[in-house]
Amino acid sequence: MKSLLVLASLALSALAQQATIVSPAAGSVLFAGNTVTVEVQQTEAATDDMQVAALIGFRACPDGDCSTFNPATDGVGPNIVFAGAFTPAHDPNQPQKGLFQDFTFQIPAGSAIGDSVFSLGHLQAVGANNVPVFNTSMVVVTVL
Repeated sequence: MKSLLVLASLALSALAQQATIVSPAAGSVLFAGNTVTVEVQQTEAATDDMQVAALIGFRACPDGDCSTFNPATDGVGPNIVFAGAFTPAHDPNQPQKGLFQDFTFQIPAGSAIGDSVFSLGHLQAVGANNVPVFNTSMVVVTVL
């Protein structure tokens, strides 16, 4: 019973520390060929955590429908925005943003018009035993 409580506590702690895409906002209209900043925020850790990696991708939604898309099973797509160490930091000029990291990406000029998705795969090690935790995040945008 005690080990179950420890596992539940660790799971809740990890959920509270997820990284998410906060910009562009869901429903944003972006233009093919233009540059966009993808901002990923990491909530403050309640326990020890070590950021390991982020994988951010961009893709058109299959058949223009993003309702069933899941980056954990469908992948992040063929256009990689970033793949590497995730090192969110505080900006003293913008303390309200908390921990974040920005990534710049140019929407491919030949992108399909319609709904597309930015997806994030995030890996971190949590707690004193560095338990690996993987989470995903996504935001649907419209490309014109």
